[in-house]
Amino acid sequence: MESFDVTPMNSPQQPVAFKSGAELVIVTGSENIRIHKPVTLAAKFTDFLGEPTSDTGPVHITASSGELTVAGFSTNSGEIMLQPGEFGIGDSGELPIVLNPGKDFGTIEVQIRCDLGEAKTEVLVPAPSGYAIAEMMESVVYAFLVAIIIRIFFFQTFWIPSGSMEPTLHEQDRIIANKLVYRTRAPARGEVIIFRVFQPPRSGVPGRLTMEEARDALPESGETGPGSIEVQDYIKRVVGLPGDTVEIDDGEIYINGEILYENYRTRRPNYSHYGPITVPPGEVFVLGDNRSNSQDSHVIGTVPIRNIEGRAEMIFWPLSRIGLIGHDN
Repeated sequence: MESFDVTPMNSPQQPVAFKSGAELVIVTGSENIRIHKPVTLAAKFTDFLGEPTSDTGPVHITASSGELTVAGFSTNSGEIMLQPGEFGIGDSGELPIVLNPGKDFGTIEVQIRCDLGEAKTEVLVPAPSGYAIAEMMESVVYAFLVAIIIRIFFFQTFWIPSGSMEPTLHEQDRIIANKLVYRTRAPARGEVIIFRVFQPPRSGVPGRLTMEEARDALPESGETGPGSIEVQDYIKRVVGLPGDTVEIDDGEIYINGEILYENYRTRRPNYSHYGPITVPPGEVFVLGDNRSNSQDSHVIGTVPIRNIEGRAEMIFWPLSRIGLIGHDN
């Protein structure tokens, strides 16, 4: 008779049941822990047959320090209690848990308790190390580069060295200039602008020169070079636009034969007459608001628009004078 080796079902070699329980494991790699970024853990729930289950009853999660986030609930008290229906467990029987250690370091103990059992694990967060320092340095470098880009292309700070723009701007005021505005449009009458004045040696008319013209005006003997060009930043208000005829008579400014009415405070010029002149194409006529004490277009001539660096937007220092700079006319 043919025989077979068989094992009865109730034999000790064939277990018939498993113990239900909960397990807590760290999902995130150690790299996040070293640089103090949030760590993801997973709570795994199994029934008595060892199969994933969502029948957990209330779930109580605690952490000895740091901030917990589970199923949309966050707390920095280190404790979260979830009732059935407040969270979902997938087919894998896992519940994601996010632990943000923040500035804490050392051993952080995370524990979970539910009807299926309890489990705990330890997250070892080291003190700030080379990784954290490197990350902070990277952030500093990025911030520095962003500041440089903003300064070059968007905004720049200036200080006022004289009283030529009083009462609008005072000596030693610190201002912010918008460097982007004139890349999309031409200057408007009444706007306060910052522009460069190029004055090569023995030149007659600073302000009307572009950088290229200033270089061309240098002596050809080689005794001086481009480094000897004197470059200064001026701040004045646009009064005349390209094609305008500008005349100053008895303290009044005439644009194309009509008196210019200004909505900002100025100090009348002490010179009796200037002009008339016609502003060339691509240039503007500028005056300081303190017109009796200003090296402006009545001295240096009209200013090429290509020499303009930006529009003065606001005073940021001293604190008592913080405010926007008026441009209305």
